[in-house]
Amino acid sequence: MQWYLAAPLLFRLQRMVTDKEKAFFAGVSAFSLLIYLYARNMIGAYWLQGRLWQFCAGVIAALYLPKEQCLAPSPEEEVLLKQYDDKLERVGLLDSGDRHTERSEANLSWPAYIRSFLRHPVFLLPLLIPVMWFRFPTFDLRLYITAASALLLYAGQKEEGFMFLTNRAAVFLGDISYVLYLTHWPLHCIAKYNSDIFSKSAELGICITTGIALLVHFHIARFYREMSSKATTFFFIGVVVITVFMSMKEVNYENDRLHYATIGLHDAYYDIVNSIY
Repeated sequence: MQWYLAAPLLFRLQRMVTDKEKAFFAGVSAFSLLIYLYARNMIGAYWLQGRLWQFCAGVIAALYLPKEQCLAPSPEEEVLLKQYDDKLERVGLLDSGDRHTERSEANLSWPAYIRSFLRHPVFLLPLLIPVMWFRFPTFDLRLYITAASALLLYAGQKEEGFMFLTNRAAVFLGDISYVLYLTHWPLHCIAKYNSDIFSKSAELGICITTGIALLVHFHIARFYREMSSKATTFFFIGVVVITVFMSMKEVNYENDRLHYATIGLHDAYYDIVNSIY
């Protein structure tokens, strides 16, 4: 969530400092990786500064894509395109035989899925990790997954097929999984500090989280994508304001009351340096 707040600021800073996008984000990644490696007690894993290198890997991969690359059509656009093609076919401007041939070639058999999977063994290791007989190092796994994700973003736009990842079921699971991940956090906090219902019934919590995730995925996310840039700006400012007000609430920390407004820049700097060294 912090990345979504920091990303616009990083892009703004990059445009103010230099026009070399790749070099800028590569430098941010290198600095962030150093923080992650040298922070003790895995504190770097919980810092935004220590995790920027993972997000910037996707940014760099996207910057290497062709500038003329367009976004994939939405389901609504696909329906309109299909209706348009059907109309052309009825008036004789589109050869139905060619369409049938293309569709038959697009139908993929299970052996084709297996060949695609074997051609890209870089994605095989994450599936084998749960059954390995040794503990995979946390940093190595994080670095491996980040590199594989960046490769997927880049190679996927280079006419390289990932059939086992681009079918409808895999795409839906990929889309809904992150929404589900983000949705469960506020519900977890509410259940932990305000109610004991979910702690006694994990199944109820899973059902409610899944329902909200589906609502966000099919309705709220679509509404957000259709918002104008001005409305998006006001929405972003509103999120920042709400976050600031929520951070002003006193919390219990080590049997004491802690108010974030009482923490000065000197205290924050001391905590950062102390956590690294």
